[in-house]
Amino acid sequence: SLQAKCEALAQAEDTQSKQADLTHKEKLLESERALISKQIVDLNAELFQANNALTKQRREATNQAIVLQTTISEKEEELRILKEQTVKLQDQSNELGEKLATLTERLKEQKAEEEKMQEDLQQQLNAQTSLADNYKERLAESEAHSAELGGAVRELQRLLQEATSQYGELESRLNQNEQDAANTLQANQESIKALKEELKHANLLLEAVKQESSEAAVSRLSPMAASASKLLKSGLTLTQLYTKFAEVTRELIVEKNEKETYKNEVETLRKELEEKVPLIQKQKQEYEYTLSSLETLKAKVNQLEEENTKLKGKSSDAEAMVERLTQYNKRFNETIKDLSRQICYLLREVEAAKGNGQPTIDIPPEVRRAEMKTSTEVISKSMVTFKGMEELKLLNLRLLVSLMEQLGSKKSENEKSLISGKTEEVNDLTVIKKYLVKFENIEQLQLINLQMLASLKELNAEREREELERESRNAEGVDTRDSQKLKELQDQVSRLDTKVEDLLDREKFLMKQIEVIKNQRDVYHKLFLSQSKGGSSIEVPKEGGTQNVETMDETSTKGENTRQNSEIKKANDTSDGTKSHRMVEDLRKEFEIYRQERTANEKLLVETVAKLRADLGNAVKDRAELTSRAEYNQATCDRLKSRLKAIDLERVSLEERCSNYSTAISNLEGNLRRVSNEVMDLLNKLSIAEITVANLKEENTFLKQSESRLLKDIELHKKEKHGQELLMASLEALKVKFECAETEAKLKLESKLKEVNNEYSCLKRQLQEEQDRKKGQMELLEKQTSTAKQRLEEERSLRQKTNDQLFKCRTELKESDQKMETLTQQLKFSINQSQPVLDRENKIRELEMLIKQKDNTIKHLEDQMAVNKTCMSEVSENLQRTEKHSAEMKQKFESYKQTSEKKVSDLQTVENDLRGNIRNLETKLKTINAHEIEERAARDVELSNLKNRMESLGSVLNDAKERAVKAESEAKEAAAGTKIAEGRADQLGSENNRLIQDLDDIRSALLAVKTELEATKLENSQLKEKILDLTKVNDLLHDQIQELGAKAGEGANVSSNGNDDSQKEPEKLLEVLKIMKKEKSAADDEIGNLRGAKTQLESELGMLKNQMKEMELKIQEGETSRELQSEINIKAKALNELTENNKILLEEKKSLENKLFTIEQQLSNIDTEIIQTSKVKITELESTIERLSAENIALKEESQRWPYQGSNQEEVKRLTKEKENLSNQLSREKEQNQLAKSKVEEQLAQ
Repeated sequence: SLQAKCEALAQAEDTQSKQADLTHKEKLLESERALISKQIVDLNAELFQANNALTKQRREATNQAIVLQTTISEKEEELRILKEQTVKLQDQSNELGEKLATLTERLKEQKAEEEKMQEDLQQQLNAQTSLADNYKERLAESEAHSAELGGAVRELQRLLQEATSQYGELESRLNQNEQDAANTLQANQESIKALKEELKHANLLLEAVKQESSEAAVSRLSPMAASASKLLKSGLTLTQLYTKFAEVTRELIVEKNEKETYKNEVETLRKELEEKVPLIQKQKQEYEYTLSSLETLKAKVNQLEEENTKLKGKSSDAEAMVERLTQYNKRFNETIKDLSRQICYLLREVEAAKGNGQPTIDIPPEVRRAEMKTSTEVISKSMVTFKGMEELKLLNLRLLVSLMEQLGSKKSENEKSLISGKTEEVNDLTVIKKYLVKFENIEQLQLINLQMLASLKELNAEREREELERESRNAEGVDTRDSQKLKELQDQVSRLDTKVEDLLDREKFLMKQIEVIKNQRDVYHKLFLSQSKGGSSIEVPKEGGTQNVETMDETSTKGENTRQNSEIKKANDTSDGTKSHRMVEDLRKEFEIYRQERTANEKLLVETVAKLRADLGNAVKDRAELTSRAEYNQATCDRLKSRLKAIDLERVSLEERCSNYSTAISNLEGNLRRVSNEVMDLLNKLSIAEITVANLKEENTFLKQSESRLLKDIELHKKEKHGQELLMASLEALKVKFECAETEAKLKLESKLKEVNNEYSCLKRQLQEEQDRKKGQMELLEKQTSTAKQRLEEERSLRQKTNDQLFKCRTELKESDQKMETLTQQLKFSINQSQPVLDRENKIRELEMLIKQKDNTIKHLEDQMAVNKTCMSEVSENLQRTEKHSAEMKQKFESYKQTSEKKVSDLQTVENDLRGNIRNLETKLKTINAHEIEERAARDVELSNLKNRMESLGSVLNDAKERAVKAESEAKEAAAGTKIAEGRADQLGSENNRLIQDLDDIRSALLAVKTELEATKLENSQLKEKILDLTKVNDLLHDQIQELGAKAGEGANVSSNGNDDSQKEPEKLLEVLKIMKKEKSAADDEIGNLRGAKTQLESELGMLKNQMKEMELKIQEGETSRELQSEINIKAKALNELTENNKILLEEKKSLENKLFTIEQQLSNIDTEIIQTSKVKITELESTIERLSAENIALKEESQRWPYQGSNQEEVKRLTKEKENLSNQLSREKEQNQLAKSKVEEQLAQ
């Protein structure tokens, strides 16, 4: 009894110390939790500040972007104005070039008509025959080319079919390989599962074999009898039995404690799992919800990707069109430059022929070569200009030769690379020979030269590009190959690393299984050895078991030694005689008694060891199951964590993709706007070009009219009818032009209306899409709030459950207190019967200690309740915040909805305004048409007046003077109108300044025309005098020639043999005649030049008049363009506001997404922290519960032993001895603990 009390006291002290440690650890954990909560609050504050800073930065960035956009728009407008200026300058240069071309063509036509009329007819006939032949050859070539193309298309189709078949075979092989790998993996897994099941069956069979022993059955029936029989058979002394009993009891207590701890752990785990079942279900629901949301997001992303691909395709098509247009523009610009060079060169030559040419500055060839950087510049500077027909033909030959050389070099290169390209190159050469060699007129030759120049430039540009690409490939080839190899090797290394990691994980798992199997093998081997030896030596895988086995082995060896000695003694006694016979019989009796006792003791020990083995096996099984469950739970947790991480990464990547797509869409919208603006500019330029073309046509008509007028002045009344017919034709052309302009203006307005309607529909779609997105976000927020409310309700239910459990615990504590009171009464009664007062007091103290321990557990549970309450309050606060946030989001959505509706209404009003403006424009067009009709009538009247005025040259000159005066007055009025237009619109100021400059130029031109007219009059008078003198000289010469001819005939008849002098005289006369003919032709040329100058001056007068009319029309058009520009500015402002609103909405969307991400992170962090802390606390509580349950079980066993022990006095004595031994051991351990504490304190002090 004393020993049991001492053990109980020692256990109670151990439990007190452990409880104190637990309380200390709980306090530390609570303090750490408070610190962590403070850190979380600080981190949340820092996050809030960082979010505010980010929002500020974003606002600043948006403001900067808006400022940049405004500056860009301003610069684009400036560029547009400059482009318009350049277009106008180009138009002016084109006009001048056309004028020069017309003049040159007139000169050439006059010369050609005088010299080669018959040759032209013959050439026309030859040209027609050659054209027919060429058309026939072209048809044959086109048919051959189409046949070749059809064969190439068939070959490509065949190659495509082969490639598709090969691709299908490769895909089938891949699928087969994947299926084979999956089948092999499944087979391996099934084999592993089968081996595991075989191991389990083997373990069960071994356990069944253990339990089938007879001694185990006896021990099950009556353990006390079995132990008594073993003790009787052992033949040991009481002290030895007592020591063994003490050791066995200690081992039993240790194993029972371990067993109880395992059971308690299993129960706590089961309770935790039951408690966490709703949480796990919630997590599953949330996980499914996240999966569904991810699928929706993926679908949206796929839709966005499809839209992006469509937009990319459209943008690529637009870029291709832009590139084509730019190439065409470049070609046209180059041709214009070449033509302008030709015209300038020909003008210089014309002026040099007249004698007014300026001295050209000869640039040295080295400087020219330095200035010429590219092949196109070389071609344009060396192969464009020409002086006459001969040089033009030489240029044609040079260009043909260079083209043939280029194509020949290309042919050689292609022959090296491809053999199939020979036919195409031969066809190119034949086409050049057939179409670019023959020509009929100078115009055809000029066109051929232009085509050849363009083709030469293109070929040279392609060659230069190919050379640059070769150089870049040679420079970058090595780097690209190395980089590709490195990428491939890195990919292989990453794949091998993943495979190695998987194999290492498998090896670790298999090693763990092998270790477990080895341990089981060792245990079973030991058990087999023990059974084969007959239970003499037993091995237990613990220190106490090994000590017991060693003692049993020593006893067995001693017994065998005693047997051998007894046999030796018997042999000696038989030799001695009858004296020792009695001693032998006594020894035999003692030996039989010893043998019986030994067998009894061995049986008892075997039974105890079998029980311990069974308990150990069960404990090992429980431990293995628990470890396997713990590993499985850890593996599932790790998988879930990895899945959550992967989901988070996918979500982040999807958000990044969405942001990238939004930026790409915004960029595409900007590009589309720029393209639309450029298209509008191009349309404006086209309209300006059409106007200039019309003006040029009108100028051409006026030039023709001026020519007819001059012819009428020379022929007087003969060609008046012809001039009238020309004027009527020009009027009809003007009518047709005006009608075409009206139709074109209507079509443009209709196209603009369609574009505006399309823009309005696009904006409506964008607004609807944004509203749908906001609705989706609101639905997500409502779902989140609903889930948060469900969590609150569940936590409240958990709180109620915990309160109920506390109430049950209190009731159970009360019941346990009542039971303890009854037990104390029973103990007191039993102690009064058997033991003195000291034992009673010790029991009372032990019970008081137990009560204190239970009070401490109650306090600990109350502390946990307080912690849970704080957690509930925090969760409720978070839910309130989320509800507030959702309310704010609803308010923002409503405000955004209102603003969007306002914007839609504004857009509708803008649309109505645009429609009203279009109607106004239509009315204005009608009024303009009416004005034009009136102007036509006025022009008809003016024509009738002009017919009356065209009676004489004097009247024409007076009219010209009057018109010059009118032009000056109109120029003054135009200057005043330009000043008013400058005040109305800043953009039209530059155009008005140009108009003023043009007016000044017109005035100066008029003055120059007047001076030139006076000079031409003087020259005409002088030329008339010269012509009269020349006619007189010609008449005299003709008379002399006739006289000389008559004389020569007479001389020939008189004498056939004359002197040399008579023969030389007619030759001299012929030479004089030739000289006179040359002088006559030169005079005729001078007269023609003067007539041409006169016609030029008159045409320039008509041009100036037309320019004055155009100035008036432009001034009228400026007012209308001002109104259109104001409307366009209003539309642009509305579009800018919409873009700004879209940007603000996108920023708000991004901020909300970031907030959601931070809230989810916070929730995940809180879940992880709470789960980890709760797990630690649960493990501590489980350990305490296990210890308390072990103590309760020990107390119950002691209470059961008390009535048995109180009857036996010998057992009481033994217990007192055990108590003394235990007290001595306790005193020693306390001294050792004090020494250890003193050492630790000294170390800490040092």
